[in-house]
Amino acid sequence: MKQKLAMLVCLTLAANMAACGDSTDTPVTGADATAPGSETTVSYAPQLPAMDMNGETFTILTQGWWQYSPLAITDILVEEQTGEPLNDAAYSRQQEVMAKYNFQLTVMDYPDHNEGISQLINAISAGENVFDMAIIRGTNYTTLALQKMLTDLNEVPNLDLDALYYDAASCAALSVADSLFGIVSDITTLRYKTASCSFVNLRLIEDYGCGDIYETVNNGGWTLDTMLEFGKLHASDVDMDGSYTNSDHYALTYIADSIDAMLEGSGIRFAEFDSDGQLTLTIDRAGNIDKMQAMLELLKDETISYNVHRRSPSEEVNADEVGIFIDGKSMFSIGGIYYGPQFRDMEDDFAILPVPKLDASQEGYFTPFSGHFVPITVVPVTNNRPEATGVLMEELSYLGHRDLYPELYETLLKNKIARDENSVAMIDMMFENTLYDAGAFYFPNEMTTIRNLFLDFNDTFASTIDSLKPSVEAQIEDMMEIIES
Repeated sequence: MKQKLAMLVCLTLAANMAACGDSTDTPVTGADATAPGSETTVSYAPQLPAMDMNGETFTILTQGWWQYSPLAITDILVEEQTGEPLNDAAYSRQQEVMAKYNFQLTVMDYPDHNEGISQLINAISAGENVFDMAIIRGTNYTTLALQKMLTDLNEVPNLDLDALYYDAASCAALSVADSLFGIVSDITTLRYKTASCSFVNLRLIEDYGCGDIYETVNNGGWTLDTMLEFGKLHASDVDMDGSYTNSDHYALTYIADSIDAMLEGSGIRFAEFDSDGQLTLTIDRAGNIDKMQAMLELLKDETISYNVHRRSPSEEVNADEVGIFIDGKSMFSIGGIYYGPQFRDMEDDFAILPVPKLDASQEGYFTPFSGHFVPITVVPVTNNRPEATGVLMEELSYLGHRDLYPELYETLLKNKIARDENSVAMIDMMFENTLYDAGAFYFPNEMTTIRNLFLDFNDTFASTIDSLKPSVEAQIEDMMEIIES
């Protein structure tokens, strides 16, 4: 049953997360294109030219994220088969691609993302083709693009940017003046793990008589206010010492990045591209200030919600990020799908739900991807073999979608995330409306300023946004001049 559910989720994601343009898929039969447990599937294999690289080395740079292992990129090159399905799928992919094109794949991983970006910039600045490709974090994208260190992917031969294994939503957020210097691809499973979501402890929902949580979502009533109203039933000063710490019970745990997810889940975007391709500040749109004020009011009660990044001792932050929820101390947690594999030993059943709305009248739910640490595939301008790069980027991304993602979701299902049709439907719903806030890529510092207002319980949203406008508008003007020059 779990295998069938896993494939259902993967096929749903394949349909929902379309690529940068429309594509037509043709039903086929045959072992290469048929998913386990399915009778037919769609063909999306790339049509690539034959290529022999004569044993040359192809080097990919990858970045970690603050040396935080759950967000590490570990599936591009693995040392050996271990019996763990996702690891072994990655191993099979690398062996297949290296044998097919006769080359050696090398990955230079920098767990500290700051060191990784420095190494990449230094190599490009020196005009050296040290890295053929890089998988960088969203927070570094604009720096590289505006310094003209990246190749426009539209100019890389053999790439089909409309293919299923590239994310259309990322194209919309990363394109500038008809140029695309990076894309979110299926080359790594971390792509999906950076999607924001809510986790709910199903035992606590039942114990406190909160009703059918799935019905609440399906009826459009899944709001931040509803989440906290349910969670208040569980929140308490357990040791009765008058001080709320990581030993007590809460409605909700969240981190600094969850602020961005809640804002975007409420329909607020810091910046967007208009119909003419012009990047525009949008956080000051009518109604957004009121939404932010309402959201802040809901989060200010620290006896109800617990921000791990602000309140946990520094040496306990990483453990508390998932540990408070795992231990049943909070009814809900807003974070990323990357939490799921860490819940392996959780005794209580739990479910994954969309990020809550702020207003029940909002149509549908949004699933934001973290613009700060989402993995973006780029090609340095120093790359001197674009034809081979296009072939390998296509092949690795295609096989990642075909072979690695079924294993990723099987792993998540085994970790109790989707043990029934209701849970599968929630994952389906999440990926029907994914988004990236362009502001996270182009104005990360300004977005952090807004985030910090929430972390400090400071309600000066209007004046702060006004103070940011001159800088943002100047950056937009400079950006367009650089890109178009």
